[in-house]
Amino acid sequence: MHMRLLIGMIIIALCVAAPVRAASDEAYLVGESLVAAIAGATLIGSNWAEYYAPDGKIAGKFRYMGFVREFTGRWVANEDHVCFEYARTEANTCSRFRRRGERMLHFGFDDKPKKDPESRRLDGNQVDAFK
Repeated sequence: MHMRLLIGMIIIALCVAAPVRAASDEAYLVGESLVAAIAGATLIGSNWAEYYAPDGKIAGKFRYMGFVREFTGRWVANEDHVCFEYARTEANTCSRFRRRGERMLHFGFDDKPKKDPESRRLDGNQVDAFK
C-alpha cells in the first residue's frame, strides 16, 4: 500500500514540475504543415467563416450588423505565413498560425495575436456551418 502511495506522489510531483508551454513558446506552422492546415479547410471565427480551396480561392461569409454576407478572395502560403487578398483591399492581411487540435491561433508578424485571434478548423468547405 505504501508503495502505491509513493508512486502516486512521484507521478503527481512530476506532473506539477513539468514546464507548461506558453502559447508564445509554441512553434508557428511552416512549410507543408502550414499548407496542410489551411488548404481544403474552413476556419470559423467569431463573425466570419472562410473556406480555403487548394487552388488558392477563398469562399467566405461574415456577419455585420446582424446580416450575413458572402465574399470571395485568394490566399497564398509562404514558408511561415499566409496572405489573404479580398475585393476590399483594406481587409488584405497576412497571418502566422499555431494549431491546437482543431483550433487555429492567428498572429501578426509582431508575434501579437490578431484582432480575432482564434478560429475553429473544419475539414472541407463548411462555410454554410456559419449562420
